[in-house]
Amino acid sequence: NNTIERLGKWYKESAASNTELYNIKSPGSLAGEGAAMFLVNNNPNGALARIISMKMLHTADIEEVVKGLQTFLEPFLKTGITPDLLITGENGDERHLPFYEAVENEISKDVSIMRYKHMSGEYPTSSAFALWLSTKVLNLEILPLHLFKRKPAVGFKTILIYNHFKGAQHSFMLVKK
Repeated sequence: NNTIERLGKWYKESAASNTELYNIKSPGSLAGEGAAMFLVNNNPNGALARIISMKMLHTADIEEVVKGLQTFLEPFLKTGITPDLLITGENGDERHLPFYEAVENEISKDVSIMRYKHMSGEYPTSSAFALWLSTKVLNLEILPLHLFKRKPAVGFKTILIYNHFKGAQHSFMLVKK
C-alpha cells in the first residue's frame, strides 16, 4: 500500500520532518498508520466525551464542503452550541490546503485551531486519531503548543473536527465534554 501511495504522489518525495510538515510547500504528506477503538453507548456516566453529531460527504468542490459545514453546524448554532476549538486534518499537502482554509474562514476568529497530522501522518482513518485527540483535549489542563495553529488555549467544551482524505472524502464531527 505504501508503494502505491508513493507512486500516486500522496507522500512527500523528499525527506520531511514532522516538525516542518506545515512549512514545506509541496504535494504529499507524511505516511501514517493507525487504529482506534472506542466504547460508544447512550450512558453519559464516566464518558470522556460525547459525539453530538457527525457528517460525511464525498466531493472535490470546496463550495460544497463549505455548504456542508454550514448545514452541519446550523442546528447547533441555533441552540447555542458553538465550537471553541477546530481540529483539522491539515496534512502539509499544498494541494489540499484550500479545503482547510475554506473551513477555517467559516469559523469565528475567536475559535482556536489545532492540527494533528504531524503526529499521526496521513492514512484513510486518521479522523479516529482526531476523535481520540479531542477526548484528551477536553480532559487535559495542559496542551502542547505544537498542536496549535491559531490561538493556543485550554478549557475547551465543544470541538469541531474536520478532515478529508485525498480531497474527496470529507467528515465533520462535533464533540462535547
